[in-house]
Amino acid sequence: MTETPTLFACALDVLTTGDAFTKAEKTTKYVAQWKSGEIEVVCNEDDDVNNVPDHPARPENVKVVPAHKAKQGSRKAFVHSLAHAESYAIDLMWDMVCRFVSHNLPRHEGLWDAAYETRGGILERLAMVHLVHEARGLDVFPNAVQRFEKASDDVSLKIVHKNYNEETTHVGAGVRWFRYVCERDGDDPIAKFHEIVPQYYKGTLKPPFNTEARNKAGMLEEWYIPLSTEAAKKKYTTAATVEETTAAISTMKLEA
Repeated sequence: MTETPTLFACALDVLTTGDAFTKAEKTTKYVAQWKSGEIEVVCNEDDDVNNVPDHPARPENVKVVPAHKAKQGSRKAFVHSLAHAESYAIDLMWDMVCRFVSHNLPRHEGLWDAAYETRGGILERLAMVHLVHEARGLDVFPNAVQRFEKASDDVSLKIVHKNYNEETTHVGAGVRWFRYVCERDGDDPIAKFHEIVPQYYKGTLKPPFNTEARNKAGMLEEWYIPLSTEAAKKKYTTAATVEETTAAISTMKLEA
């Protein structure tokens, strides 16, 4: 790399780095250089999106298994899955820098599968990675806390709480950027989200939902309740405005 790389080149460097610790160290370095102004250019004519790998480099000694075959249930497995997901979060961020610079915007393997499938569009990426998968991370938090408190596992509790706070900001950022791109293009954000998710997500979104955390991130019920059951989908078919959507939610709750 040159002495003054583009942000694109930095992203490519991280994506092709296999070691997780080195990947994190490079990320910290490049972000600091970008914030300080040392790195000024996002990309130039020599930066080619075709050079972006379909999958980020991973340590050679790590065995990747399908998500449905991964062992679940133990506290150790849960913390491991958090660490694995956060490692992929680094790659997801840099992959977005590489693939979507043309928009002028300053994985278990399941997470990266969602990223790979949505590599062609910024709205699709934001919807599936940040507003579906990361939002799901908020939903499992309360149960995880109960498990670790019951086991008096203070170390894991600290990790989970830190991850929870970060995930809330990630989902919040996803909502803000999704709204920004939709409004720029003249699309209704919620309607667009409801259009995208069924194209990439099999089945319906699974409750229970962490409403408090989702609200804090700016992702109110009208975003996800319509996608949680077939009945909800039908009730929201004619909800063209936020007011109508909110009224539909209230009706569903009364009927329940």
